Amino acid sequence: MHLEIMASGDNRGCRSFDENTGGDNIPRMLAAFQAHLDRTGKVCPRPWCWRRFYSLFKPGYEPPWLSSWWATSTRDKKDLFLKQMEYLAWQTSHFQEAYQFLMKIDEGQWLFNK
Repeated sequence: MHLEIMASGDNRGCRSFDENTGGDNIPRMLAAFQAHLDRTGKVCPRPWCWRRFYSLFKPGYEPPWLSSWWATSTRDKKDLFLKQMEYLAWQTSHFQEAYQFLMKIDEGQWLFNK
């Protein structure tokens, strides 16, 4: 599996994984995903979507819920979200599915840097 960064396009700089390749590009895939977040200003999914993501993929670490959402800094949210993606990439076989789920989330369901 791998992720290609596009120079331009409608997918905000990312293309889907190629399902015919092996998983030996995980470090590159993670770096490309993080670059996508940095380039678009995305931090993490908003609470409802993040909860759905957590329930579907079990990424090892719980996101902040309800009242703790407001008390958690944007930086901490992004760090935790990236930690979840690393967990999915290294500890499970669900990284590709998780990525595809995240790329389908409506822009309004993402928290962005201000």
